[in-house]
Amino acid sequence: MEVPFWEDVDRYVANSPLHLVKGMNTPLLLGVGRKDDNVNWRQSLYFFNALRALGKPTEMVLYPTAGHGFAFVEFRRRVDRFLDEFLKPGQ
Repeated sequence: MEVPFWEDVDRYVANSPLHLVKGMNTPLLLGVGRKDDNVNWRQSLYFFNALRALGKPTEMVLYPTAGHGFAFVEFRRRVDRFLDEFLKPGQ
């Protein structure tokens, strides 16, 4: 966004992914670093909670010491398990 929230509230609201959760049916795995300088981890939490409240298939993993673009082996294993669960043929 080119301007701060308070200068174009309507545009921020219109572009919020929270407005899309009701129609979302794609399983989602969120990996979030609490020390991310690009994405506020609380925004991911809001998105996750909205999906969960609607019973959408979602998981969130918060890494307290990670920043943006982390590459933990443990998260890679979660991704593999998540993809196996939701994308294997015949499921």
